[in-house]
Amino acid sequence: MIKDNGIKRVKIFDTDPWILGAFGGTDIEVMVGIPNDQLKKLSKDMDEAEDFVKHNVSKHMHDGGVNI
Repeated sequence: MIKDNGIKRVKIFDTDPWILGAFGGTDIEVMVGIPNDQLKKLSKDMDEAEDFVKHNVSKHMHDGGVNI
């Protein structure tokens, strides 16, 4: 539906792997927002922030993956 309506960029506020995976191979640019309940923790702990990116963003970035 997003692609059919010519939308080229979306911002999502969830890192659900099923939702992110749905954008794989579509060339739609996806911006991933950090959930509000995690902002404080991620802003104070670099290791937590790196883990968040590793588990919720980086694993979707590959050939044919999500354009994050």
